[in-house]
Amino acid sequence: MKKTRRKNEALQLLAVKGPMNVYQIWNSLKETSRVPKSPKRSAYQKAINSLMKEGYVRINKTTAWYGKNRTVKTYQITIEGLLEALKDDKLWGAIDEIAEKNEQLLPEYFGLWKKFKEMKKDDIAVKLFTYAVTKLQRGIPSFPDKIEGRNPTLHDWLVRMAIYPWQAQVEQILTEKEAVAFLSVILTDERAEKLYVGTFQWMIDAHRSAQKSFEDALKKYNEVKGLVDFAKRVVQLLETSKTPLEILKTLKEDEALWKGFVQLYPEVKDAKDAQAIIEKIKKLTVQ
Repeated sequence: MKKTRRKNEALQLLAVKGPMNVYQIWNSLKETSRVPKSPKRSAYQKAINSLMKEGYVRINKTTAWYGKNRTVKTYQITIEGLLEALKDDKLWGAIDEIAEKNEQLLPEYFGLWKKFKEMKKDDIAVKLFTYAVTKLQRGIPSFPDKIEGRNPTLHDWLVRMAIYPWQAQVEQILTEKEAVAFLSVILTDERAEKLYVGTFQWMIDAHRSAQKSFEDALKKYNEVKGLVDFAKRVVQLLETSKTPLEILKTLKEDEALWKGFVQLYPEVKDAKDAQAIIEKIKKLTVQ
């Protein structure tokens, strides 16, 4: 984000207070402004317009306003905007309010926040959410590259990384005891449990698909390598002083060499002499 003071103020306010219209944003910041001269409301409309272009804010709803044919737009922070706002460490002190005011943004996770607090696991939830946000602020991982036949979104990644404690435990962000305790909350909510199990299935399917791709690539490599090795042996044989009959006998005596030659025959059968065969095989070897 190309930062300006107004954009930063508006983005952080939407993160902490939830959906607001420009007047509410302006009025709230005007009251807390330490600058003697109050900022103009138009400055915040300009800031919101810029944030929308960058994908950090979206229109939450449009409602009728006082007067004929007048409407007012309410704006909501996006997940991209939330990750941008949370680059400011001071904002983490308001994480409870952020979770409460933005439940509709991340219902799979923020919808559990009351339960986290009731079960006294909110400190673990904050650790795991911080871990997920910090990871994704550096960019979306390239693997797995598909989920349900489409490209995973930032939302897909955030809710799954924030609800899956074991990678954070591997990276020593959580202890095993904390990971198990976090799971105890997940098991109390059907939607969260479904997302948790779905995350495992996503990873399993992705690794299974990747394994098949690697196996196919290795199979192709072995096929090509076998052809190249065979072609080199045939070239060496043809470059000897042996007669065609002796060469044929040598080929037949070596089962692998003969099998390869039979496979290669369609490519060299039109060659007029041994040298032409050699050139064709050499060409295949280079390919």
